[in-house]
Amino acid sequence: MTDKNGFNGVFREDAEHKREKQRQHVETTARQYFTMVQKDPQIAQLSGERFWEVIKDAGIVKLSEEDQLFGVDTGYKLYREELFGVDKSIYEAVESINVRAQKGSTGKQIPILVGPPGSGKSTFVSISMKELERYAKRPLFMIKGCPKQEEPLHLLPRNMREKAMLRQENCPECANSDTPKHLHLGVKIEGDLCPVCRDLLLTKYKSDDGVVRWWDVPVETFTFSIQSRKGLSSFEPSDQIAADITILSGRENMAITQGPGGYKHPRAYELSGEIPAGERGIVEGREILSSDPSVLRVFFSVAQEQQLKIEGSYFPHI
Repeated sequence: MTDKNGFNGVFREDAEHKREKQRQHVETTARQYFTMVQKDPQIAQLSGERFWEVIKDAGIVKLSEEDQLFGVDTGYKLYREELFGVDKSIYEAVESINVRAQKGSTGKQIPILVGPPGSGKSTFVSISMKELERYAKRPLFMIKGCPKQEEPLHLLPRNMREKAMLRQENCPECANSDTPKHLHLGVKIEGDLCPVCRDLLLTKYKSDDGVVRWWDVPVETFTFSIQSRKGLSSFEPSDQIAADITILSGRENMAITQGPGGYKHPRAYELSGEIPAGERGIVEGREILSSDPSVLRVFFSVAQEQQLKIEGSYFPHI
């Protein structure tokens, strides 16, 4: 039968799109992932670096003399199609991201967009999130099964991290060796395993002789997704402070804390909040200045200390 309405073509195109996404999904081991990072350290870049890369790749332009009247001469194509007359504000916001990517002082600050309704604050964030969803320059990997899509580099033991920061040619012990003693990645590893991944490592990959086979832990690719809350999340404060903090961080799993494992059980605290969901990407706080100070402290802790602290609880810092 003749396809007059075009549906069959649409169905075939969508099916092929799904097959292509499935083909792009990769499952491997930490050993193979570390090999990839050795070849291309940018695979393991932090969110600020990736965000800056996305903005640069979309295009940087020199503004016209008329637009330069607002006080800046540089514009960013990613935002210029939808946002008008706010080039200076966009420039300042993007410069903050750029400094963050260079691991400058703004890395421990929370960017706050302030302005009247209709000034483009939400649009700026929406464009940024959608562009991260389309990110495909290089694969993104996470520890398989991690509730916060954790960076696989966190599997590397602490005693090995200092040498891992160096390239092989910069290590006196390994520079001229065909069999280097250390794992050289050329990247600084920030962060530690979450309780769930730590439990996975110690229960499934620990041998009887005490050796922990971190290199055998499975890792897989993932993509940013607003709807699936993978690397992109939003928070809006309510009138209930306790509920706000729970929404941000997660909640106690009372079925476990009241059992034999108690608060020490790795799944005693569910990492289901917006901050774990936004790991590796963007956590948006809407109307954040109207939040209670105790809620804001959660944001400050994550930004300044790189830790999610569950105040007034027995749970460890994450």
